[in-house]
Parts: sequence; C-alpha cells; structure tokens
Amino acid sequence: MRVKLLVDVWGTIATSERIPSRKEIIDLLEQKYKEYKIEPIRGAVKPPDIFDKEMISLYIVGKYGLGIEKDIPEIIKSIFDKESKYEKALNYLLSNDTSENIRKNIEKILSNELDSSTLSKIFRFAFTLNYLGFEEESIVIKALQKAFKVFPDLRDTVRRFTKFFIASKIAEAIVKGKVRNWVEKEAYKQALALEIGIHRALPDDEYIKKIAETLFALTSRKLNKILSKK
Repeated sequence: MRVKLLVDVWGTIATSERIPSRKEIIDLLEQKYKEYKIEPIRGAVKPPDIFDKEMISLYIVGKYGLGIEKDIPEIIKSIFDKESKYEKALNYLLSNDTSENIRKNIEKILSNELDSSTLSKIFRFAFTLNYLGFEEESIVIKALQKAFKVFPDLRDTVRRFTKFFIASKIAEAIVKGKVRNWVEKEAYKQALALEIGIHRALPDDEYIKKIAETLFALTSRKLNKILSKK
C-alpha cells in the first residue's frame, strides 16, 4: 500500500503542467497518507517534519523503482536536492575509505551541517532502501557500524536508530511468521544485536509494539500474544 501510494504521488507529479514546489509535494504526500489511512515511515513518535522526511521514500521509489531520474531529471535536481545529498553521503559511508576521509567527504557534501538530525536521515535513506525491497538489510547494518566508528560524537544517534532498526526487523519477522512467541522474539533480538555489535541499543517490547503497528499495521491483539512472556 505504501509503494502504491508513492507511485500515485509520482503520477500526479509527472502529469502536472508545471514542476510543483517541494512544499506542494510534501502537502500532497500528507494528503495521500490520510487518504490511504496508513502511517509514514517513522519511529514511536510522529515528528512535525515527518512528511519532509518521507520525501526520502518518494525519491527512492521514483529513482530506483520508476526511473524518474532518466525521464524527468529536472524534478530530481529542483525538488530532491536534499535527498540526493543523503544518498551520496550514504555511499561514502558505505565505502572502504578511511574514517577520516569518509567524514571529510560527507561533511563536504552536507556543507559541514552534519548533526544528529542529518545523520538520522542518512540512516533513514539506507533503511528505506531495505524496507521497500531495493537493498538487503546488510546495507543498514554496515551504515550503522561505520557511523559508530566514523562519528564518535554522534554515537547516541547511532544507538537510537539501531534500536529502531532492530524493532523494525522483529516486526517484519512477526509479519512473515518467523517470530511466533516471546522466546523466538528474544532470540532474534539478541542475534540481531550481536550481529550489529552496538551496545545499549536494544528495544523493549512496548517500543517493538509501536513500530510494528506503525510500519506493518499489526494489531495490538496479535502483538500482545507474541510479545507476552505468558
């Protein structure tokens, strides 16, 4: 449904008589999410700029799914400048260059405006690529691991996104029937945490429940049955 919604937005943009402004597209995104009655990609809370962040999802579906960059490149250049920078920053983060060079290149792309919010958006780009099926989950894990090393001053941000990522993968495993009870949930959570290797980033059951409801529209009844120790 989320992909259908984003393709629907691109259909409106592509058939418009003029290139809409970024604000007009953000407003259209918000309108479509209300029409489809689903939530944008988010954590446990809904920040006021959530639909600005959701432009990442629209950019990814347009470029990776629909090939918009080839058909109407002027849209990408005029509307999605920020998303393009997050993409380039992610590519540098995933490179095998030295930590010093990775940091310098990313700061150059972002005009030295690398803070907690911007790093979270770079993670969000990686996560959305995986969530929408364009990349494996390894891209997110590698981005988190590299950022923890490259940006020691932003490790709390890395931990927060790691917590969200682990919760989202547990929710996905519940949807796919791979996690069917509390014991399997705990085993999977510990395995993910061990693979990522970032300490103090484990989500509790209440947080997992919120992410599962938001990202996969799972019902509280089903989640309570799986997340309960009983």
